[in-house]
Amino acid sequence: MNNFVLYRKCPICESSKVRFLYKIDFELFENHPLADGYELVVCKDCSFIYANVKSTQKDFDRYYEYLSRYEDDKTCTGGGLTEYDRNRLNDLSNYIDSTFKNKKIKILDIGCAKGGLLRMLKNKEFYNIVGVDPSLNCVKETVKSVGCDAYKYSLFELNLNSIGKFDLVIFSHVMEHLLDVKLAINILKNILNEDGFIYIECPNAMRYHEIIHAPFQEFNTEHINHFTENSFANLFVNNGFKKITLGNRVFKISSGDKYNAVFGLFQFEDNKCNLLSKDKDIIIAINKYINKSQIIFNEIENRIATLNNSMPVIIYGLGQLSYKILKSNYIKEKNIKYLIDNNPINKGKKLKGVPITSFQEFLESYNRQEDIQIVIMSTIYENVIRNEIIDKLPSVKTIMGFSDIVEKRHNPSSDYH
Repeated sequence: MNNFVLYRKCPICESSKVRFLYKIDFELFENHPLADGYELVVCKDCSFIYANVKSTQKDFDRYYEYLSRYEDDKTCTGGGLTEYDRNRLNDLSNYIDSTFKNKKIKILDIGCAKGGLLRMLKNKEFYNIVGVDPSLNCVKETVKSVGCDAYKYSLFELNLNSIGKFDLVIFSHVMEHLLDVKLAINILKNILNEDGFIYIECPNAMRYHEIIHAPFQEFNTEHINHFTENSFANLFVNNGFKKITLGNRVFKISSGDKYNAVFGLFQFEDNKCNLLSKDKDIIIAINKYINKSQIIFNEIENRIATLNNSMPVIIYGLGQLSYKILKSNYIKEKNIKYLIDNNPINKGKKLKGVPITSFQEFLESYNRQEDIQIVIMSTIYENVIRNEIIDKLPSVKTIMGFSDIVEKRHNPSSDYH
């Protein structure tokens, strides 16, 4: 690739030898702290796949501190506030309960969100529990709803004098977000008691292609590391941990679709092993995901092209798919008049010069005599949003969504699979 600059060494083995896989671009709102795109690369030495992103760790810390989507009760994960999230956290709490018989162990949940897992652990009589999250609102809610200690910290700002050391650190769906993975491992070592354990869980990159929830969904502004069982083993075993358990975990997300996550339980023993094992199949698996996503993305662009250029377009739902679609030439030529998103964190911000407003605020300002076209950018919540629009604006004739395109690609009888 021309003009390629390597901003990150491999997070696993620190090699500078990489191969370009794919370019990801985003249209982000004004003053967004993260980069508006990156190259997806694979390490030539250990086969780890990651984002060669220009953003700094301070940029990511700022994002999670002030722009956390985990504060929104309707869409957040980690708080156990939705049925699917409760089921996911309940499965994890059951695993911890069955693995650790000593109820007195000291447990830290890093990235605790609104404390859903801690609440379930407390219900199983684990009382020596602590939460950490970069969002102050999440920390306050955890303290209030769970009744345990919780602290506002980024992982890289942990004050060991305040939180102490732990027998078990839970690092669930956090590591894929971290820029400096090596530093994270060293910090985790420092907060573990002798022979302490780490439970780690991330999306399973080896299985991205099996179910696509939205095109390129896993290649987003937040997920910059793409782990597999092999890369977990490479990371932890080569940094002084002993593998206890390693495997794939399946749970359902809000759309009802299954989601694959790689998980592992590792015990610190400070016995380094300088042996890297290459992922033999990961590039094949990732290329399958890229090719399938590209086909879906192209179909979405073709549908967008059918919108009336002379009629105002309303975008409902600002997330990872919309960030990619709004970069497309197919939508740039449309008359985007309103951007709707109900997450209060996004209120008042501007994207492409258009202010972001809530649906309720849109209803209060919209001239109902004007013909409009509404495009729903969320595939997971499309039905909920569509029903809301039909209920409040029955006269709107064009309501466009894309979940049927994605769902078609899930059909096992299709040649696509």
